[in-house]
Amino acid sequence: MLLEFYSILCYRLFSNFYVDNPESKVDERAEFKFPGDVLGNISASITCNLERKAIINGPDLDIVIHDKWWNPKIIDITYKGVKKQLTIDSKGAGFEYEIDHISSLVISNKVESDIFNSASTRKVIEIMETSLISSGFSHLLRLI
Repeated sequence: MLLEFYSILCYRLFSNFYVDNPESKVDERAEFKFPGDVLGNISASITCNLERKAIINGPDLDIVIHDKWWNPKIIDITYKGVKKQLTIDSKGAGFEYEIDHISSLVISNKVESDIFNSASTRKVIEIMETSLISSGFSHLLRLI
């Protein structure tokens, strides 16, 4: 379910990268925005202690992904006044669900996911690379 939601949001993703310490020469903080009818703002940083929850709002919709948005255990959803709480048995530090999904694809001899297709993957890569370049981090995209 998380991968499906992620896939839908990826087509609306805008990202910005920031440097708090110019000596580092890396993107230390990233901000991801999902504009339109459904709005969201999710941040991540390797140098700042940012809030770890994500809030996504839309018409008659409020979603709060508690604690670590990249590895949630509790998601509260209110849609048209009806409240639902999802609890997820997440393990590890995050992104294990992606590893599990890819592993199941490999075991099944599949080359593409039914949930997150290659077009979505390419779109995310395009958005991230364009944002890195426009934020002055093109050197991070060079192959060694």
